[in-house]
Amino acid sequence: MPISTIPGRYFGAKGGLKTQKNQAMSYLMKQAALHNGTEAYWDFPKILLTRGDLLGLPSLTGVADTNQTVTVNWTNNSGQGNADATDTVLAVAYEETSGLIWSAEAIATRDTETVTLPLPAYWSGLAVHVWIAVVAADGKKYATSQYLNTITLD
Repeated sequence: MPISTIPGRYFGAKGGLKTQKNQAMSYLMKQAALHNGTEAYWDFPKILLTRGDLLGLPSLTGVADTNQTVTVNWTNNSGQGNADATDTVLAVAYEETSGLIWSAEAIATRDTETVTLPLPAYWSGLAVHVWIAVVAADGKKYATSQYLNTITLD
């Protein structure tokens, strides 16, 4: 799926003067796009793919595992604020050299506390940027995406 479909559905408020996709682009250009006088580049930790009021995942970690997978863990915070056990996990990985993106929606639920991201075999040995977000089961609420870090795949 094209990456633009994610912020197009899960970024900011629906309605108003700007579409959700335009809200995302505005944020990215103001907060995450940098310029060193010669070229533009991204400040990856500042990139948000989703932005909303749903409670995110606490104690979020991600580590490379075997066969180009990333294991992501978090603490189940269901019942706190607006967090529900059935909220689904959305994951995005970006490999900078190729410019390719891998994404998966509803790959786990908040209460599972872990998910393994099966990334492409041809990314073996490469570093990827990984983001995780949570979306309510009905798709009406979503959390602000969380950047895990750059993870080098086995």
